[in-house]
Amino acid sequence: MKFILLFSSLSLFFLNPVLKAQNSAAKKSDNSFPETDIWMVQATFRPGSSAFGGVKNISERPGYDNQPHFGKDGNLYYVSIRQDLQADIFRYDMQKKFISKFTVSKTSEYSPKSSPDGQYISTVTVEKDSSQKIYRTDLATGLFSEPISKSTDSVGYYTWLNDSLIAFAKITKPMSLWMLNTKNGVEKFIAADVGRSLAVSEGGLLYFTQMRDGKRWLVRQEKTGQLQGLIEFQDNASEDFCFAPNNIILNGRKGMLFFTDHDFTKGWRLAADWERSGIKNIQRLAVSPDGKWLSFVEAR
Repeated sequence: MKFILLFSSLSLFFLNPVLKAQNSAAKKSDNSFPETDIWMVQATFRPGSSAFGGVKNISERPGYDNQPHFGKDGNLYYVSIRQDLQADIFRYDMQKKFISKFTVSKTSEYSPKSSPDGQYISTVTVEKDSSQKIYRTDLATGLFSEPISKSTDSVGYYTWLNDSLIAFAKITKPMSLWMLNTKNGVEKFIAADVGRSLAVSEGGLLYFTQMRDGKRWLVRQEKTGQLQGLIEFQDNASEDFCFAPNNIILNGRKGMLFFTDHDFTKGWRLAADWERSGIKNIQRLAVSPDGKWLSFVEAR
């Protein structure tokens, strides 16, 4: 499937360190960006099981298309790097099956997320001085205003807990997890050696990944603030995970999709095998608000 797309002539992206923060894969030796595509599949999630339709590549072009996120409006938002080498947010209209450019700026934007009230899309925006802050982006115009917190910098990844709290991975070595109060700008340290994948359960609890004794674990922050290790990731599995309906958590490993129930007693179980469809490396997972669609990234 091919689409007519709009482009803007904007500042060079490759001079910015955000590439390292936003994608764990380094640039290739020929100075091109990692080759990634965004796929879509219809999904049905039931307690302890799932079913899927045929997978479809919706970006289908050479280059970098990554970080899919379903907005509360039902559409898919993602990051795309094109001829001008700037990272911009694009929108895939789920009804019209049409891709259009969403952000209008002279900066690079990453990590699109719906605000808790669904009124805007937030992004990690790379400012002219290379600082990385979270901005609100208007749904109608793609224009953004001042950063949510002017003092909060070096944001790599983040997720909203509610209208006043954001959990974010700060670009440290290794990455560290912090909580930002958007009302007063106060930051609080949560954990060290964390991954890029962050999610919030329906009950408002924060889930993230953390390296423990050389192994990657799915971790939950309890209401008391205690960190609870839940389940170890499989060898060679992606570091990305996401929630699906009926208390299912999804994770990719090579060209296969795995799931675990929320009590974690049965380990990771195979949900789908798309290696015969040519998919070899599943990353970055997102489920639509109605639970009927799954989007993921294939890294080549």
